[in-house]
Amino acid sequence: MSDQQVGLLSTIPIVLMGILSLAGGKIQHVLGTNKGIIIGLICISGGLFLRGIDGNGDSLIATAFLCGIGVALEQILIPVFIRTQFRRSSSVVMSLYSTSIMMGAALSAALASPLTQWSGWRHALSSWGWLSLIALCVWFSVPYLRIQNVQEASDNAPKSPIDGYSWRLMTIFGIGTAAYTLILAWLPTFYVRQGWPESKAGYLLATLTAIEVVAGFIVSLALGKFRDRRPLFVISTMVLAVGIITMLVLPAWYGATVVLLGLGVGALFPLSLVITADYSKNAGDMARLIGFVQGGGYIIAACMPYFGGLLHDRTGSSSGIWGVMLCFCPILFLLCRGIKQPLS
Repeated sequence: MSDQQVGLLSTIPIVLMGILSLAGGKIQHVLGTNKGIIIGLICISGGLFLRGIDGNGDSLIATAFLCGIGVALEQILIPVFIRTQFRRSSSVVMSLYSTSIMMGAALSAALASPLTQWSGWRHALSSWGWLSLIALCVWFSVPYLRIQNVQEASDNAPKSPIDGYSWRLMTIFGIGTAAYTLILAWLPTFYVRQGWPESKAGYLLATLTAIEVVAGFIVSLALGKFRDRRPLFVISTMVLAVGIITMLVLPAWYGATVVLLGLGVGALFPLSLVITADYSKNAGDMARLIGFVQGGGYIIAACMPYFGGLLHDRTGSSSGIWGVMLCFCPILFLLCRGIKQPLS
């Protein structure tokens, strides 16, 4: 597969997450929280297991569609569940939820190369389907009645309009997630083309995502002390920018690069979800707003891996795409200055 095609493997699920998220309120109304989350986990498991049967390029792209649909359902519905079941501590739980996403990324990055050497790359890709099945079993332990009540409450709740501030939230989420997806898709390639072995580059990504997890926990602890989220955003954006500059100017300083990128993106991702929850008044409002913010945001973010692959194919260098991401940091800084206080 070309770099451009490889970029599609990251772009397709994110685009689907964006498109389906735009219909988040309707999806929750039609499927309900419980059924939607179950269907999503089945889609993820099925897509991953199919990769172990047929692993050619076309099949990988096709299963990316199936997995993308599944992940989209989870991204829409789990925040709604958190917002309704953990009302007083929803911002902390939301931060922990987004941190767990990064923990999964760290785990997969660390084990990808060893699993490939042990069982071949097809089985290495499909093996993650077992984790989806475990998650499905865990979800069945959640009382159905409570989830059903969430659906009924959100159906009757008044719906807030999508306003100018919602567009600000969407753009903030899109830029922060673009940095996250760009790092996942192309950081290992950057160092492989610096002469690193693939396994070492994979461990580097695992280390970075582990640092993202640490940053997520730090954000979770800091949220109670910072009702004004703007200082956290300013610090995170500055750290991300310095990390990109360090990678481009001093690539040999990979330790500093990993720490800075991990702390910056690891904080931005949960913060962008938290400020969306802050602006939601009820479950129905949350489903509609999170759908809009994630929908447009993921479509913005989806462009980065594909654009990175396109630049790789055309120039043979990844410096251009990282330079583009660096230019987004001042925009993110300006957008974050207008973040409002939590509604509740």
